[in-house]
Amino acid sequence: MRTLFFIFGMLFSVSAFTQETAKTGLHYCIQVVSTENPEQLQPLMFMMREENAHIEKAEVKGRMYYRVIFIYKSVKEQDEALIFWKKTWSDAIRLTRTKEQVQKMYPLFTYD
Repeated sequence: MRTLFFIFGMLFSVSAFTQETAKTGLHYCIQVVSTENPEQLQPLMFMMREENAHIEKAEVKGRMYYRVIFIYKSVKEQDEALIFWKKTWSDAIRLTRTKEQVQKMYPLFTYD
């Protein structure tokens, strides 16, 4: 019985780590911070890794919040990034987004 659980556990962990955007259609994200005042954010706060931060707007109880999100192509990349971002942003969390949700996001620190 233990062997059966071990085999099942191994198969589950292998399938979890092989999940990629191309296969599932999902994007694996890390939200590092949510704020009502994105103008107070500075580029140096997010330049520890050479990745592009994105903003997702969300209305919660009538208030507009701006979520700073990093997008990854696989669960493995997401897990590695979460470990890194938790060192600076202890409240960083994992998110999963669809293609449509990602298309509504816009890059952080763009200037017109």
